[in-house]
Amino acid sequence: HQRVALACIRGHVQVTYGGHARDCGNFHGYRLSFALASNLVSTFRTGSVREAGMWQSSGPTIEGDSTVLVVSGNGSQTSGAWDGGNAVHRLNPINVHRYSYFAPADWAEGNRVDADLGSSGATLIGHRIWTQGKTSVGYLLDAANLGGIGHPLAAVKDACAKQFGGSAVHGSSAYLPCTDGLRKITVSGNTVSLGWKAASNVTGSPVVGGGVVWTLDPGAGVLYALAESDGTVKAQVDVGPATRFATPALSGHLVLVPVQNGIVAVRSG
Repeated sequence: HQRVALACIRGHVQVTYGGHARDCGNFHGYRLSFALASNLVSTFRTGSVREAGMWQSSGPTIEGDSTVLVVSGNGSQTSGAWDGGNAVHRLNPINVHRYSYFAPADWAEGNRVDADLGSSGATLIGHRIWTQGKTSVGYLLDAANLGGIGHPLAAVKDACAKQFGGSAVHGSSAYLPCTDGLRKITVSGNTVSLGWKAASNVTGSPVVGGGVVWTLDPGAGVLYALAESDGTVKAQVDVGPATRFATPALSGHLVLVPVQNGIVAVRSG
């Protein structure tokens, strides 16, 4: 049940694992680093007790040539010491060393009610990181030092109702797959400015190219082309139903869309 996108850095493939739906069984969250040249594997485990799976569909985020960022879902602890769950982890991509981490101050409550950061990955915007999961609060972090427990650079309410899937970034702006409609945010220093918001049915993980944000209404099976500047719908086309984690890919003038029964190629421009 490994459903997370892979990443590769310095000849090492980064693979993360979560657990079964509904947090079944005595599982743990793992990041595995596979060395392509030697087949050696190093393993980083997030949870100190149980759970804390890393199931963010967008996969690990690569930062430069020496850092990988992963996000853990809810752990099993609901009181006491932090258990490694509901957090962003900044890791060495080769070994098991963790440079820093961030967890919300209310991490234990997030564990208790399954309202964790794990539904989305870490979005790198310059030297800042945006993360938001299954609550209405998103967090801006310093990429060099994530801040520990309860110390973000900023906590922003209602950028999204919730966030599921991976974001797209262009310059200092990011496009977030919100469950109540795709949202544009812009980061300047320690400040997050909320930009335009798409219709509530447009919730898919986006990609950006040519001044256009490509995203989906997954349930209805519609691909949308939105203007980066103001979110205006420039075009839309039926492609067929997709999962809520489906992400288009750009290749030249083609937009490749993974849907429930295959891949649809749409010509742009």
